[in-house]
Amino acid sequence: MDYRFFNGFFWCAGQFLQFTTLKAIGISKGYLLSTGGQLILNSLTGAFIFSEWKTGMQLSSGCIAVILLTSGAALTAFKEKSKISDNNTSSTVSENWKIGGPALVFSTIFYCVYTVISTWRGLDFKALIFPQSLGMVIGALLFGLRKGSITKS
Repeated sequence: MDYRFFNGFFWCAGQFLQFTTLKAIGISKGYLLSTGGQLILNSLTGAFIFSEWKTGMQLSSGCIAVILLTSGAALTAFKEKSKISDNNTSSTVSENWKIGGPALVFSTIFYCVYTVISTWRGLDFKALIFPQSLGMVIGALLFGLRKGSITKS
């Protein structure tokens, strides 16, 4: 199989696990942690695998930025208990981290691999579209068949 096909397949796997994450831990927390994780992984991959941070200044500035990004994502994802106005009892959104945590980690990794393949292989984006789309469609079919019918919860 062509690496461009796998580029699309990794995107599809990341997207499928992203939906799993959002369902398990919620949209506001899931998107924030996923996006922060992708920015961190892609930055570190660019710096250390593709040697995009060449000087000491770039390395120190980049590391500080990644630390700030990580801290910001973690602090913003924190949510206090909220009060229901009708009966003043506290409640929180149900979060299933046993499912959402691993799905978040793997979706972030798959999204990173998807972007790394493009950079690593120096892909011509005009030649990428069809094989990548094919990987996305086949991945969606495989994940869809595995998941079964879609029901509104």
